[in-house]
Amino acid sequence: MKIKQWHIYTANLNPQLGTEAGKIRPVLVIQSNILNEIHPSTIILPITTNIILHAEPLRINLKTNECGLKKESAILIDQIRAIDNQRFVKEIGKINSIQIKKIQQSLLEVLDWI
Repeated sequence: MKIKQWHIYTANLNPQLGTEAGKIRPVLVIQSNILNEIHPSTIILPITTNIILHAEPLRINLKTNECGLKKESAILIDQIRAIDNQRFVKEIGKINSIQIKKIQQSLLEVLDWI
C-alpha cells in the first residue's frame, strides 16, 4: 500500500500503553510524501469518535461522512506518533485543504512552535 500525506487509513494501534490511542482505528498521515516513499515507519495522528466540543487546538472535529469517515470524529493533535508501516490496514479517505490548514496551525500551537 502506498502511504500518502493527508490521507486517512485504518491502522492497528495495539498494543496500547497508558493513555495512548489503541485499537484498530482511523489515523491521519502527517509525514511528508518524501519520507513516505522510503521510510519503514510513518508519523500519524490517531482519530477518535469520542467528540469533545471546542477542544481546539488539541482536537480537530470532522463531520459524519467527511473524509471517508462513517461517524463524527476528532483528530487527536496531542497524540502525534510514529507507527510501523505494517500497522496500516486500508485507505479510507483524504482531508481537504481547509482542514490541512487547521491541523497545521494546531500542531504549531501544541508543539509551541509559534
